[in-house]
Amino acid sequence: MAIIGAYFLHNTNFGSRVFAMGGNQEAAHLVGINIKRMKVVVFAIGGFASGITSVLLLSRVFNGQVTTGAGIEFDALTAALLGGVSFAGGEGTILGLITGVMIIGVLNNGMQLFGLQDFYQNLVKGALLLAAVGYDEYQKSRRAKETVAKEAA
Repeated sequence: MAIIGAYFLHNTNFGSRVFAMGGNQEAAHLVGINIKRMKVVVFAIGGFASGITSVLLLSRVFNGQVTTGAGIEFDALTAALLGGVSFAGGEGTILGLITGVMIIGVLNNGMQLFGLQDFYQNLVKGALLLAAVGYDEYQKSRRAKETVAKEAA
């Protein structure tokens, strides 16, 4: 799915519009992109991908339970931030996201193999999430300072 998503984002007009909308919605609107329609389409695609993922996850466990997948959103957010996706929008790559997912997968696997309790696993992932957010904010402030310095020169 990631390869298909990367192809559509980088090689189609639709992908260019999604990137434009994520970078600056006002500017995207000014060049003629229907922001409301694009949001609906992007959320529909996200919902469809979530549905496919849910079916694949449930096919692995053989029975549906209420707690299946509990806490997975925390892993998804952490993986996205580790992969370079900015929650402010307009930043991130599919390769970065895949890298973040692999890091979280290896981390989860390693902590399970070491027999770490759930509390400590969440503590480690929370610390990693805080570090990723801190690094993201540091990068943004550094870029902002560089931009101001270039404009002043």
